[in-house]
Amino acid sequence: MLTSLGAFEVVHALSSGGMGDVLLARRRGPGGFEQLAAIKTIRPELAGTAAVRAMFLDEAAILARLGHPAVAAVHDFGEQGGTLYLVMEYVAGVSFRTLVERGAPPLVVAQAVAEAARGLHAAHELRDLGGGLLGVVHRDISPDNLMLGFDGHVKVCLLYTS
Repeated sequence: MLTSLGAFEVVHALSSGGMGDVLLARRRGPGGFEQLAAIKTIRPELAGTAAVRAMFLDEAAILARLGHPAVAAVHDFGEQGGTLYLVMEYVAGVSFRTLVERGAPPLVVAQAVAEAARGLHAAHELRDLGGGLLGVVHRDISPDNLMLGFDGHVKVCLLYTS
């Protein structure tokens, strides 16, 4: 496993999927500064594929433009040793899958889904500098890509395309 990406030290793997991994990482600085982040990477065997690389670059460009309280923010993007990586806001909380499996009250689930829908709507309405719609669609809306933070806020995570 990678030990660092850019200014971030990899702490451990958060999840792994067919295309890549999401890692918990931290950046440290003077005076006890510390920032946690989620870093998405593409699997090494797929990183050399032109279509996968283009999709990842497109996703990074879209997420960098998308600012909404219900969408996980992008902090950085880069490439190190042939590994493309996307540094995103770390959401300390539970996935919607876990929320439902643990029997959360229906009102809590409905409110969380409504907040996630607002984030998705913001992505669907994203426009270029000329005002034209970019045609953004989330490629993998699933209970695992929607997070309810311990602070009560919902975040839609990753996997956008236009």
